[in-house]
Amino acid sequence: MKSKAIKIVTVESWCPHPKAAPKTKRTGQKLFITANGTRFSCGGWQIKITGLVPTKTYRIKLPYRASGLLSSSKKLSCLAIWGNIPPDKVEIDDEADNDFLLIQPVSPTAGLFYRDVTVPAGVKILTVRVTLRWTASGSAALGLPVISKVKAISQSRVKIAVATGSIQRRKLAKISTVAGNLSYYTQLCKEAVRLKPDFIVLPEIALQWSVLGHPVDTAIRVNGPEVSVFRRIAKANQLHILLPIFEREGDAVFNTALLIGPKKIEGRYRKVHLAEYGETNSGIMPGNSFPVFETPAGRVGCLICMDSSCQEASRMLGLNGAEIMFLPIMGDIRADRFTRGEPVFHEERWKAIMRSRTLDNQFLLAVARNESIGSCIIDRKGEIRAWNDGTKDVICAEVELNPNDRTWNGVSQRDVIWLQRRPELYAEFIINSPPVIWQL
Repeated sequence: MKSKAIKIVTVESWCPHPKAAPKTKRTGQKLFITANGTRFSCGGWQIKITGLVPTKTYRIKLPYRASGLLSSSKKLSCLAIWGNIPPDKVEIDDEADNDFLLIQPVSPTAGLFYRDVTVPAGVKILTVRVTLRWTASGSAALGLPVISKVKAISQSRVKIAVATGSIQRRKLAKISTVAGNLSYYTQLCKEAVRLKPDFIVLPEIALQWSVLGHPVDTAIRVNGPEVSVFRRIAKANQLHILLPIFEREGDAVFNTALLIGPKKIEGRYRKVHLAEYGETNSGIMPGNSFPVFETPAGRVGCLICMDSSCQEASRMLGLNGAEIMFLPIMGDIRADRFTRGEPVFHEERWKAIMRSRTLDNQFLLAVARNESIGSCIIDRKGEIRAWNDGTKDVICAEVELNPNDRTWNGVSQRDVIWLQRRPELYAEFIINSPPVIWQL
């Protein structure tokens, strides 16, 4: 312990059932767990600590070394339980918050459990529980927790504006040139600026939408005069603008979204999953990565239109650390009629698709649809914070970026979504995916 006020009051073994109890041994500052030879072997140690100040933030570190364990990151777990839990209890009271500690590997067999956590109000004791599970053999050696006070975790908010123009406004504009779109979206950005957002998001290929001609002819360069207009707006107002365009780079054309910051172009995403027929055989090149960009207002990732149809795309952004996802989009075939004929926007399916992206990946989502209706801002709970029914030029919402949302049993919602994953089971299917998944 790094503070005299913080002290360990109890070190005890724990297990969910006597027949599941692993073998435990303590030697000074070292704790040992060995599986008991059965596949329901489960348990380990729990250390009870007092002296932490409610509402203050602390860093917990606990070293481990594994022996005879494959995928030790899943067979070993460490949980910070904010309360006094008996050594034979599995389920945690819904009154007690709890936080999974993360694993920082040092080698294939050793590493560190760690996390910065904030003590809930009214809590007097912390129980750090380490568990060895899912194996009949193998062992782990542990150190005692080291706890130190750190800077509080900031609860920042982000304000996002989605600027598409209303259906009626776009219809009256009668745009057919890049210059026309440049004027149209420049004006929308100036209107959005009045709301003082951190980000302004524009729809897919904003500068080429409804323009006559092939993308090979209408694509623009990143360092061209059209992009410079938006760079000036971003600089003058100290904000970020997501500008989707057909981008010309040498002898190639991409469907691109540029993240323009106050000082420079901070990011560039190129659409990975091109639309069938319209783009795949048009000469447009696909992108090949899912970058995430650091900004003062949060970590930003982007998808474009058809990317949304592939669940892996949004998951890749989440795995890369995105807190916010921007989605400029024309439409989604799943939110349309399932028969031939003129497209018909299906609002409920559209909302279901967009909400699922936020719930699956626990990030904020801002959707900018060219046709205006369906543009929205959704938080991590899947709640729609702003919605465009087609009559609004700009929608805007301010959302908490990193709320500590808890489930019914006190665990962080984000922890459950991410830490339950077992990627070692997915790798084989991803690498050797069969050419036909079902009978077409």
